[in-house]
Amino acid sequence: MRDILGAETESLPHNITAFTGTTNQITISAYRVWHYSNYGANAHKVPELERQLRYVNDEILDDQIDPAPQ
Repeated sequence: MRDILGAETESLPHNITAFTGTTNQITISAYRVWHYSNYGANAHKVPELERQLRYVNDEILDDQIDPAPQ
C-alpha cells in the first residue's frame, strides 16, 4: 500500500513505523506496531504494544478527530 501511495516511511516513538499517502482525494495513514501475542516468545512485547497503541491513540488520533459540534 505504501508503494501504491508513493509514501515515505517514518519512524515514530516506541518502535512505530508509519506512512501517510493520498489517493483519489482520500488520505490514508498506516501505523505498524508489534504483533500481539500474550504467550510464548512474544509475551515480552505486550508492554511495548500497549505503549505503541496508547501513543497512536493519544498523540496522533486525538489530534485528528474534530470535536463534536456544540
